Amino acid sequence: MTHLGKALAAAFFAAALAGPVAATELGPVQAQTIELGALRGVAYYTPEAGGFRFVATFADPEGGVPLRVTGMLADGQAMTFSVPRGAGETALEASFLRRGETVIMHTARISSLR
Repeated sequence: MTHLGKALAAAFFAAALAGPVAATELGPVQAQTIELGALRGVAYYTPEAGGFRFVATFADPEGGVPLRVTGMLADGQAMTFSVPRGAGETALEASFLRRGETVIMHTARISSLR
């Protein structure tokens, strides 16, 4: 793992330790649901020659146009989705970290800074 990869992994886990989190390990093409407030989503990855192609699709259950985000994850890289909340409240977050041949999803539980 490169120095940048180690720094990203360290930052990812430091952020995870900042508040209560839940962790889930994903396998290839294993869809994982994501809930970020009013947004609902599904994420998965597929192994490819250049890394893991990561795909997340979000939608508001009340309607509207869905949003799909795609990217490649190399070992040690992470992708975070964040939904802001009210003043004094922590954001809702779901982070995905590639560790070797798996991807680990961390979700921050809702907590208040008040």
